[in-house]
Amino acid sequence: MIKEIVINSESFLKSGLSLADYVVCWLLHKKEIDLLNRVISPFFENDLYEDLEYRGYIKMNGDKLQDYEVRQKFLNVLKLSESDAKIADVVLWIKDYRDIFKGKKPGGMGDPSQTTAKMKKFLEAYPEYTKDDIMKAAKHHVDSTAPSYQYMMYADYFIFKEDPQGGIKSRLLSTLEELKEGGFVINKDLTREL
Repeated sequence: MIKEIVINSESFLKSGLSLADYVVCWLLHKKEIDLLNRVISPFFENDLYEDLEYRGYIKMNGDKLQDYEVRQKFLNVLKLSESDAKIADVVLWIKDYRDIFKGKKPGGMGDPSQTTAKMKKFLEAYPEYTKDDIMKAAKHHVDSTAPSYQYMMYADYFIFKEDPQGGIKSRLLSTLEELKEGGFVINKDLTREL
């Protein structure tokens, strides 16, 4: 059973849904029918579900709650919410990211506020990448510069660096693309395989 429902307030407010609408759709999406029956349904008439169907958020395929499903319109709200939450979560794991660069060369961890701001900006531009993808790419970069770490980029510059002509270069993005496309293979201890 679901122990908590996390609602991204910005996405929720943009959606135009009432709190009850959002919670009903979210519980339907998670297939928490028992919870809907016990907690939500006793307080609302079927009008709530009919209204959500009329507005395009759910589809009623029968008379029972287990026959209802959410439509793409709600999934778009949820996707926006998940994307916003992913960006907000950067502050929870940015220290782990910076620690990958720690002790390798002076200043390697980069400026904390710049690293956080750049990571948020990166995830806004490339939401398809996860924290785990980014950590693997960072470990690969750092390990590939061992043992001297002379060519290791600072943590904030690895995310992206503006060049004097006004362009932006992202070593993180190119490393992620290479990892995704199999440009190089990383084994479990994150060393390069030939």
